[in-house]
Amino acid sequence: MCGITGLIDKKGKLDKKSILDDLSIPISHRGSDDYAEYIDEQCALAIHRLAIIDLTLGLYPFTSEDGKLELILNGEIYNFLELRETLKNLGHVFKTNCDAEVILKGYQQWGNEVFSKLRGMFAVAIWNKEEKKLILVRDRVGIKPIYYVDSPESFMFSSEAKSFLNLGSSELDYDNIETMLGFMFLPKSQETLIKNIKKIPPATIMEIQHGKISFSKYWQLSDTKENLNISFEEAISKLDDLLVESVKIHLQSDAPLGVMLSGGIDSALLTAVIAKKSLSSNISTFTAKFDHKFNESDLAKQTVKYLGTN
Repeated sequence: MCGITGLIDKKGKLDKKSILDDLSIPISHRGSDDYAEYIDEQCALAIHRLAIIDLTLGLYPFTSEDGKLELILNGEIYNFLELRETLKNLGHVFKTNCDAEVILKGYQQWGNEVFSKLRGMFAVAIWNKEEKKLILVRDRVGIKPIYYVDSPESFMFSSEAKSFLNLGSSELDYDNIETMLGFMFLPKSQETLIKNIKKIPPATIMEIQHGKISFSKYWQLSDTKENLNISFEEAISKLDDLLVESVKIHLQSDAPLGVMLSGGIDSALLTAVIAKKSLSSNISTFTAKFDHKFNESDLAKQTVKYLGTN
């Protein structure tokens, strides 16, 4: 996974380089392949990159040809090749094979509508220099996180809340802790266990411009009526098709792939789809063994033996 972070200097008085270092160093473990930053008079962005698609170093931040946009990404876009061809047919020229460039070109072509076209897990930050606007977006179900702190002097965001702990945001929110202990999760997706630190909800576009923040949803789960009256056998067949198609596009990578395998149904099913449908040859599986009653390594070993993975 990559780590992204950044800030908006609302009053033009901050040492943005120093603050950016404070924000980015705590999340350096997230991306071992590359580091890049962007700083101007109002905005600062940084990314620790783990390279998956296009392993070329020095790609970030992505800058539009007219110099008006800067983009950083944590995540992976699984339908980027399809979108790339569509954008090529619309006259866009690509300099890399990276999925992040597709988001940038898509934003230039469709604006915020591009985010509803993306299939993947992503946290995106786009700085519009001309409009002095920062756009932050999370994927549909919130796989990739974006935390933020808003104050009179600045707006800061990061892939992890720990970025803000040395910048004055470390007071525990005991009401939220009580809620967490009761529900084992926080029902309000924007809340955290630390006061002043919030999360952008899933499937949400957050825009910060001239000190004002706005939110908009670009997707929500809806009932599909055509699936309500199908037979059990049809449901099995449709689920199988969806699983195979979804796993197949998740295997797009320019780096070696593997599966984190437990003894449970979920990871065993994904591994079986890859192995039985021959979606990838010579697949490697990894498991963790614990001296604990919940240790599942023996079950994982049975799965490996049955499916013939490494």
